[in-house]
Amino acid sequence: MKYIALLLILFSTVTFGRSIYGEDNRIDIALSNNPIHRELGRSVLAMIPNEDISVQDNKVVFSSKILKNKKSLCDKERFNQQQAVATCTGFLVSPRHVVTAGHCVYSFSDCSDNKWVFDYAVTDSHKTHVETSPSQIYSCKNIVHTTLSNRGKEDWAVIELDREVKDRKPLILSERGKPMIGDPLLILGHPSGLPLKVAEDATVRSLDKNHFVANLDSFQANSGSPVINAKTNEVEGILVRGGVDYKPALIGQCQKVVKCPKNGCTGEEVSYIERILPYIPVNLPKPGV
Repeated sequence: MKYIALLLILFSTVTFGRSIYGEDNRIDIALSNNPIHRELGRSVLAMIPNEDISVQDNKVVFSSKILKNKKSLCDKERFNQQQAVATCTGFLVSPRHVVTAGHCVYSFSDCSDNKWVFDYAVTDSHKTHVETSPSQIYSCKNIVHTTLSNRGKEDWAVIELDREVKDRKPLILSERGKPMIGDPLLILGHPSGLPLKVAEDATVRSLDKNHFVANLDSFQANSGSPVINAKTNEVEGILVRGGVDYKPALIGQCQKVVKCPKNGCTGEEVSYIERILPYIPVNLPKPGV
């Protein structure tokens, strides 16, 4: 009981929401004009609860939750009708290992109660529901390491998949330590549980001991997303915390996306990628695209 109480205190003081900074730069990965970004997106996974995913007649079936109903959004909010069942994001760092946020996979039940899915994405702007192959569904076999510290604001995890990934490559991880203030960034992930999005036009705003702050367009369920240097295409960090996602509209009972000035609000917090480097098996090939 004491352990549970400590966890409740910990999570009650951590904000996992996100915000939009300036223009909303989120686009479906299939609509990106940058082939490098589309290739990077192939190495990003959605964490989806077992109860929201099944395989029937060799076809993957996701639950019918859509964003509008899930978040009580107003009619004109973007991506309203898209399916939204992801709860976190992760990315491939070796043929068998995925990195995500520590608050996404902190216990054995977090490992066993969820699947990890590649290609949780829509193929064009007219589609609202995801179609993917059963071969792209993986299970968490083991938690290699996880850390979640409210005081130190450390938040990341490395998990081992149930089998090797052979049809896509791990992302390249930055080994320079910390990015520089002003570095250009992009983020790949599943904002509010949506199919895979890429959002560009962000920068590093400040550096702290265990994380940096950036004006990334991100939401809950972007937790665990790779934050990538837009010049080098290397992963600089793991999206873990941010501002509030939605607020009540002035008229009606629906919600709207929270929008901040480009350099306003608190910013989004990103764990440094260097923290996970010691936990990727050294006998595996060096990640590369």
